[in-house]
Order: sequence, then structure tokens, then C-alpha cells
Amino acid sequence: MPGPLRKHRANVRIVLADKDSYMRQGLRNALAAEGYRDIRTIRRVSLLRGILAASQPDLLILDTDGDAIELVTAIRNNILGKNPFLPIILVISGSEAATVNYAANSGADLILMKPFSPAQLFRRIERLVAARMPFIVTPHYTGPDRRGLDRSGNVRRYDVPNTLKDKLEGQTVDPAALTDQIEKSVRQINSGRLEQMAITLAQHVEEACVASETNEEHDSVEEALSLVIRISERIRSSATDEITGLCASLTKVAETILADVNATNMKKELKLLRQLAQSAVLVANPDLDASAAIDDITRAIERYAPKRPDLAAPQQGAASNAVRARTMPERSLA
Repeated sequence: MPGPLRKHRANVRIVLADKDSYMRQGLRNALAAEGYRDIRTIRRVSLLRGILAASQPDLLILDTDGDAIELVTAIRNNILGKNPFLPIILVISGSEAATVNYAANSGADLILMKPFSPAQLFRRIERLVAARMPFIVTPHYTGPDRRGLDRSGNVRRYDVPNTLKDKLEGQTVDPAALTDQIEKSVRQINSGRLEQMAITLAQHVEEACVASETNEEHDSVEEALSLVIRISERIRSSATDEITGLCASLTKVAETILADVNATNMKKELKLLRQLAQSAVLVANPDLDASAAIDDITRAIERYAPKRPDLAAPQQGAASNAVRARTMPERSLA
């Protein structure tokens, strides 16, 4: 690593978790020889929960022992620890594609395969300082864009806090300022995830509608509607009241169709399903112009509701109020 960074390495807080005592001690000695001083080593990955709850390390080097990969995913989803953007190097045994993909999908920044040399570890640390990848968010993944998932231009990239880089470059990390930066990034990523889920929801709604309208196998309709309900419920568990009201109505309409999937005339139900999905996309994507769609959405709901009294209460006014509100969620990343 370049000379100007070396004098600041003593300020970096590292947590190293590996069940192999020789590997653990060897890496600790190598890091210490490079000027790192604040190194905490642990044998069991399970001990990370307490450590991350009580402190904020700048780098986590983690062997894939036990539930390590699940813990990385929990960190990225802001379920574990205080910083979901903590730089993470994941150490894996074996080079099988399934193992590598499983590790990559956890949200770790970089992967090291055993056996490796200290020099390889130091090069990974350099990359986290000089060229850490921005974060991306999809309905099923939050973490660095390690595999170029944004190349289509459809996935937003987020620059997130990186205290490892800050400290090695000699910057002072103010705890209050860091908390503010983390909260701001969490809000941005929550909004991005909601947008992605709403778009995916609308895609599955369209699949269900087209399958029903073209008299495809009922299995196709049922599969698409099951995905619609699953994503709708996931949105309801983490979003704001405005869009959760829409998703509650959407779920009920989808369940109504599923209950009578053999029916030959479901035009009104399918139309309403499309309108609700469109409304959810508009609420979740604040950059879209929703004004032209609000009246059509509301009229569709009001025409359908009198025939289905059980649906009337949650639906009437939900679309127009939700789209006008434009309130993005500010809860955790999960």
C-alpha cells in the first residue's frame, strides 16, 4: 500500500473472524507488521453479533464458518450492527461456482479463496480504499456492485460511507457525522429498494393479466399471482402507510382472482389489478409524473368496489391519496 497511507493504519479498527487459530494468528501478525494495531480476532463467527452491536469496525475479514454468510446479509440489510456499509472481505474454502455465487450474493465487498498470502489480503484492502464499488439495491440484493449489475443502466448506484478509506487517508471520523451519513444512505437505498419492488410487482401483475387474457394454463396465472401477493406483502412489511394501503387492496384482488382462477370473465378484476400496480409504481417512483393517472386509477377502484363490498373499504381513495402523498420509507434496509 502506498506510503502516505501507512502512518494512519494504527487508526483502523479491524475485526478478524476465523476458526483456524493458525490462520487467525498469522493474519494478525501480518497486519500488525504493516502497521495495523487495532485488530480484534475471534474464533467463532457467532461472537460477531455482540461485537457489532457494541462497536463500529472499519473492516471485517470473515471466514465462511457457520452462519457467516447469513450474518453478512444481515449486516447489509441493517439488521445486524450499526453500519450496513461496513467493508467486508469474505474468506471462502473451495472454488466451486455454487460456493462463490453464494458468497457473492451475501453482499460482501471482496472474496478471498484459501489458501492465500498476506500480500493478496493487502491488495484487497487497497482496492477497498482506492476503488470500492458503489452499492446497488434490487429486490433480493443489497451490496457492492461486484458483478457489474448496473450495466443496463436500470440499477441505481449509491456512494456509501467508507470509514476504512477515510481513516487510511488521514481524515477524522466524527461519530455523529458518520451516523448522519449512514442514515442518509439508508434512506436512499430504502427508496431504491421500494422502487425496484414496485416495478417487479407490476411486471408480475402484467404476466398474470396476460396469461389470464390469453387463456394460458392456470398454473401460469397462479404462479404469477402468488409472486404478486408475496412481493405485495413484503412491501407492506417495510414501507409507508400510503403504499401499504395500495398493496393491501392489491393482495385482496389477487386473492379474489386466485380463488376463482377458472372463471371466464375476470376483466374488471384484472383491470383493477393493473391499476393498483400502476399506482404502486407511481408512489414508489417519485420522479414519475402521476397526475394523468390519478383520476383513472380512482375511477377504476370506485367502479369495482360496489360489486365487491369486502374490497371497498381499503381501496376507495387509496390510490389517489397514496400517489399524491409521495412519501418514501425511512425504515431499515430489510
